Amino acid sequence: MNEEKKLENKKEDRKSLKLFIPILLVACLVGFLSGGFIYYLRDNGAGTIAEYFANIFKIITPYANIVMNGISIVVCVIIYSIARKQMKAFDGENEEQYKKIDSKLSVILMISNITFILSYFFMAAGFEYVLGVAGGVKVALYMGGFLLAMAGNIILQQVTINGYKLLNPEKKGSVYSFDFNKQWTKSCDEAELHNIYKAAYGSYKVTNVTFLVLWIVCIFGNIIWHFGLVPVTIVIILWLVQFISYMAYAAYYEKNPEK
Repeated sequence: MNEEKKLENKKEDRKSLKLFIPILLVACLVGFLSGGFIYYLRDNGAGTIAEYFANIFKIITPYANIVMNGISIVVCVIIYSIARKQMKAFDGENEEQYKKIDSKLSVILMISNITFILSYFFMAAGFEYVLGVAGGVKVALYMGGFLLAMAGNIILQQVTINGYKLLNPEKKGSVYSFDFNKQWTKSCDEAELHNIYKAAYGSYKVTNVTFLVLWIVCIFGNIIWHFGLVPVTIVIILWLVQFISYMAYAAYYEKNPEK
């Protein structure tokens, strides 16, 4: 049986190599051409590109959070008001109606979380382009924008999660609880947990590719702008944290399947 499996493995490897080797050669060619282009870019205008984006961030950073989060909140409130009307008309049986409401609540969570994450970027940019550099009004707008981001995200999360709980009375957990994720997961049925695990694994695969892309960007970026090893070090640390934590949890649940 082992010999048969070995032969099967060899056949699979030979079959895969027929596609893998050409792709590897093409990747090497693309890498070579990209490297040449990066060195050309470094010597012909890369500094101008960096200055262009720096000037844009100087202009938009003081206002970015307050405008972005203001728009996000308005959009989410409109979507939630529609979902709320649908929830009031929901009879607890109509599957199509349930999916429409669930979809709207998911969109609110997606918009609020994406906006909040982007708010962290502009908060960081403010240390470079606002604090100690800009006038009092811009500083106030910058700080107010981040406070709006925090308050808006928390309230939208609370309203949306409570909406989910109205739609699914068996759901438990408050967004203000430090054990929210644990409580919410415990209240999910097997089908929901299966979807959560599938989504988590899909995210794991996507972030693996993302880390590779970011590593390439950091290598090329260092060639052009000489920003050192800090960015690539951060990428590698995050990559290692993701992989090691994944393997640790896999080993833990292998030994403790009942957990």
